[in-house]
Amino acid sequence: MNATVAQLEETVVLRRVLPEPEIRRRIRRRALVSLTECAQVLGVSRQCLSFWECGKRTPSGDNLVRYVDLLARLDHLSHAGAFFPLNEPDAGPHSPRLTKTDAHDAHEPG
Repeated sequence: MNATVAQLEETVVLRRVLPEPEIRRRIRRRALVSLTECAQVLGVSRQCLSFWECGKRTPSGDNLVRYVDLLARLDHLSHAGAFFPLNEPDAGPHSPRLTKTDAHDAHEPG
């Protein structure tokens, strides 16, 4: 039962840190990575990734884990964490980076 609760907790956290669709696309483009390249790395179709980026669908399960991780890595490569603040040195690859509220506040026009 604990493993199931832990998995649910991870899913909830990942859903909260997944950026809005427009931000997902912006992160990928600023990293100069094509839709096809990202789709191949994630093991999904180009169309599936396109749906995630335009908000028609939302990733779930392992796809959600891999997608949030990839977005965070691309963000750090292109912006040093403009959308995902850096984790603590000991934090695992799927530790919470920011909340949905934090992400929304960070992208408000200044």
